[in-house]
Formats: sequence, structure tokens, C-alpha cells
Amino acid sequence: MTQAAAPFDPSLRQSVAAMVRRRVPASDADDVAQTVLCDALAAERVPHDPVELRRFVSVIARHKIADFHRRARVRGGAIDPAEALARAAASPAPIEARALLRRVIDSLARSDRDRQTLEWLVREHDGEQLSSIAEEVGLPAPSVRQRVSRLRRALRAQWAHALAILFAVGACAAIGDRARHASRDADAITADPAVDPGARVLALAQGLWRVDGDARAVDVRVRGRRVDVSIAGVVKTRTIAHASALADGSYAVDLRDEGGAVQRATVVVAGDRMTVTTQDGRLSGTARLYRVR
Repeated sequence: MTQAAAPFDPSLRQSVAAMVRRRVPASDADDVAQTVLCDALAAERVPHDPVELRRFVSVIARHKIADFHRRARVRGGAIDPAEALARAAASPAPIEARALLRRVIDSLARSDRDRQTLEWLVREHDGEQLSSIAEEVGLPAPSVRQRVSRLRRALRAQWAHALAILFAVGACAAIGDRARHASRDADAITADPAVDPGARVLALAQGLWRVDGDARAVDVRVRGRRVDVSIAGVVKTRTIAHASALADGSYAVDLRDEGGAVQRATVVVAGDRMTVTTQDGRLSGTARLYRVR
């Protein structure tokens, strides 16, 4: 930050910088944040109350962010919807999740109309009002809001389903691992089912699975601890941090990604069918898989 921003409390400057970084490319974030603070200092009436001051600066930041993206469109600069929506999330998305999000977006934005609606959604995330966008494109504001709302619902549903697929990878890894260890001492399991009462059922998860109802033919191959999942031509591998049997016959599975982050899923196996359910806030979802071979 420049010397002009000094009169503001450090926590406010940090909040502005964080807000801008979530919505503007890293190469431009510092300049935009500096402009926000300078404009706030130059305003005729600056609130003295700390809460009102933060609201005041936040409004300026939203306008500056919207101005940045508007200028980028005029210059012909491309806005990456996947990156923009990932920045708008509550926490940074891992590389694998960003790749999935990009494919979800590609599957939803198949026509010029869809791509236009997606652009509106991104611009709204960047701080623009849908009413202003409607005025710009010459459409009634309710129509623009309806299209954005419909796309947002579809995006959330597809995104949750895609993340559930990732959890399914870890679920299969856990099942394969338990089956592998159980096979070392089958006699002990037969003599004392309490050792691992679900081991024999879990062994059925070895092989190739496919996510039901997904037009992209998402395949999950289980080979011991290693599970490869192919989504739209992109293959990812997961491992399991922990898996435990639950009283209702399902399994709690902790899945660790390549970055070390651990997420949990509940898994139910029934013959040639497997259901994986995630409970992760707005990213909750369910994936159903069937055995291919």
C-alpha cells in the first residue's frame, strides 16, 4: 500500500486487500485495493464510526472491482468464469476442484445465451447489480434475475455432484484397503465377526465403477488402496486417511487430497451399487455408482 492509505486502521486495509484478491487477478489486486483506499480518503464525508467506515469502504471496493472487470471486457480481456467463481467461494478451491468446476461450467454454458447468463453471474459476484446489467443489455430486470438464479441453482447442483464424485474415489480406496487386509486372515474373520464384520462385503468394491446419471461417463477404478477416477478425460488419484464402520451399516470415510486436506463422506455399499454422501455446507451432495465389472 502507498503512504496515502496509512490513516486507515491496518485491519481495514487488510480486509480491503483480501476482498479485492478474491475477485481480481493477483497481478492487479494491489493496484485496485490502493485505488479503493485512496478514493475513500479523498471522499468529502468519511464516516467516523468504525462499523460505518467499513461499510463505506466496502461499497467503494465493490464499485472499483466492477469497474475493473468492465474495463477488462472493453479491452477484450477474457474473464475466466472458473477462476472468478472459485475466488468467490468461502475458501480457496484445490486444483482438482477448480478443474472440476471448469468442466461443470463447460457443461452448463453450451449456447451463446448460457454463456451470456454465466457472464452476468460472474459480474454479480464481482459486485455489479443485476438491475444495472439488465439496463445495459436492454432486458427487463426480472428476466435477468430469473436467468441468473436458474443458472446458479444448476451450477450448485452440478458442483456438489462433482465434489461427491471426488469423495467416491476416497470411499472406494477405503473399501479396497479394508478388503485387502481382511483377505490376509479370512479364518479369523469367520471365527470372530467382530474383528471386521463388513470385510467380506467391502471386498465387492474392487473393480470398475461408474457414476450413475452422469452423461460424461465418470469412471472409478479400485485397485487396492489406489483408486483412479476419470472425469471428462482428467484422471485423479486419492488415498484414505481413515475409514470406520457405522452402526447403520454405512461407513465414515476421511479422504485426503494431494494437498493434504481431509474431507469426510458417508458410504453405503449394496451389491453392485454404492452411494456416497457428503455433508460439507453448501457443497453437500450425493453420488450413486454402479459396478461396470
